[in-house]
Amino acid sequence: MAQNRLSVVIIGGSLTGLMHGIMLHSLGYNIHILEQSPSPSRSDHAAGITAQPQVVEYFRRHGFSKDAWSIPCPAVQFLGPKATIKRTIKKPLDMTSWNVLYNQLKGKLESLQKENPGEKARIGAGPTATWSFGRRAMDVAYDGNNVKVEYEDLAQGQRGILNGDLVLVADGAGSTIRRNLLPATERSYSGYVAWRGTVTEADVSDQTRKILDSRLTYFAMKKSYILCYIIPGETGSFEPGKRRLNWVWYCNHPPDSPELAEIMTDCDNHRHRNTLPVGKMHTEVWNKQKAHAANVMNEPFLELINKTSKPFVSTVGDTIPERASFFDGKLLLVGEALALIRPHLALSTNQSALHCLQLEKALKGEMTIAQWERKVLQYAARSQAMTNAFGTWFQYGGLTFMRNLLKFCWTLIVQALSKIWSI
Repeated sequence: MAQNRLSVVIIGGSLTGLMHGIMLHSLGYNIHILEQSPSPSRSDHAAGITAQPQVVEYFRRHGFSKDAWSIPCPAVQFLGPKATIKRTIKKPLDMTSWNVLYNQLKGKLESLQKENPGEKARIGAGPTATWSFGRRAMDVAYDGNNVKVEYEDLAQGQRGILNGDLVLVADGAGSTIRRNLLPATERSYSGYVAWRGTVTEADVSDQTRKILDSRLTYFAMKKSYILCYIIPGETGSFEPGKRRLNWVWYCNHPPDSPELAEIMTDCDNHRHRNTLPVGKMHTEVWNKQKAHAANVMNEPFLELINKTSKPFVSTVGDTIPERASFFDGKLLLVGEALALIRPHLALSTNQSALHCLQLEKALKGEMTIAQWERKVLQYAARSQAMTNAFGTWFQYGGLTFMRNLLKFCWTLIVQALSKIWSI
């Protein structure tokens, strides 16, 4: 019966929150998603995603057709200064974009709302799905039974309380709730930034399109590298010519350098800490970066840089999690609210999918919440060590890379021994 169903409050309505909401609803839970944005409509993020195995598995399990969200990538290739292929690794991958995944999940969630609206649940009806917008979670409290979520209605300027048998914190790397629970956990800066942009396939030369093709392509420079792959078009189109070439270029800038301050200050003279949004970059800053590209890039990547009209830039950093479970296992941190992983190996969305798939097992009684917490913390530690080693190989090399490589190896050893001891 509807009144006996357990209720889950999910803080955050982005990819992580929607993935968990759909999974929980499929298990018979009433879900209520609190989202700070005023509506479900989102502008194009121009952000590409490489779908790792757990992402593919999640979308398969929940009935999403791969043709509706994935562009197949047959291989990884590395280019030289003259744009010749130095090495090719046959590794099939699935490429997509943030917006395509979001719209797929949004459509599914909205269909669940129509089946059984939260406001009109009847006795004997199925689980409910409620998605509230313009609601910013402020704090949480535990009374020994339920978790209380205090939120602010941004339109009305009023505060309210939601009670949940389970609360999932999925409000991203800047999570307010995580900051309240773990005030000592702070985001660290890696010493480099990621420049990003996209160019429509039809806007690049035939030669560049042929070289980049449908493969994930890398080009390494001195203490820097750039990569590129194909993602759906701005409106989600999979049609060749309308798709986009999505690139990411990593460049070193020390934390207190005037260059970093200049890059992260927008055209309204506001200094951003993490991401300078699309359309806010000073023209002079982008012109300077293009001039730098002309000195270090090969022709295909230089063409992409020069034809990018809406670049944006983010600092690269990570957050090391201390714990994932609170209030006797009734509040869980998931996705980037738990751990921010550097983007080199495209593990962020995969982390969210893994959290979701493992939580499903826990809720089915196949593992305990304590075991779930151990798995997600180990995944975060392993992923952070691996991606940091990968990134520092290109950005710094030498001792910095060796330290990160040894840390990755040590993490694997410790986790292997921990698994043996727990048997």
